[in-house]
Amino acid sequence: MNKNLITVNGHLDIFAHISEHVKNQIFGLLEIGKTKNKKFLWKQGDEANYLVILLEGKVLSYYESEAGRSGATGVWSSGDAVGLGDFGNHHIRQHSPYCFEDATFLVLPFNMLTELSQKFPELSVALLKALSTRLRWFAQFSASLETESAHQRICSTLIMFADRFGEKTPRGIRFDIALSDEKLAALTGVS
Repeated sequence: MNKNLITVNGHLDIFAHISEHVKNQIFGLLEIGKTKNKKFLWKQGDEANYLVILLEGKVLSYYESEAGRSGATGVWSSGDAVGLGDFGNHHIRQHSPYCFEDATFLVLPFNMLTELSQKFPELSVALLKALSTRLRWFAQFSASLETESAHQRICSTLIMFADRFGEKTPRGIRFDIALSDEKLAALTGVS
């Protein structure tokens, strides 16, 4: 397996684990959706009856507590399955994914998941690997929130963005993502 397909930042490109033939068949069966920068794919608490597989774009997911405090729960990009965790949670959205650039995605209705999994076992395995990778990332992320200083968490988050979205330049690694103080604070658990 190519080491670049799974990284420490919780990303696994679904389509890198599916043959071109199966990928083309899946694309023929599913709807393609688009949304603009600064829009939500859905809001926490909405009914969940599908997941999306990002084809292009970057998404930051937020969780808001009943007390009104919010925190980031993940960063998503091309090849990620967003909303897969909602499949087993009584079909209620657990977070609000916010696009910080225009996004294109495949819409995979949950009621088609069993049929597609049986027809394309490669898809089942890729989704399971993606969920496992994300779960491992989230466990590491949770542990860092509990054990690292605010400074360390901010540095770790910026390194995660550089690993995930960075481009090498003569002056170092650059990632072109507008991160407000509020978004960086939500990601790192600081105020």
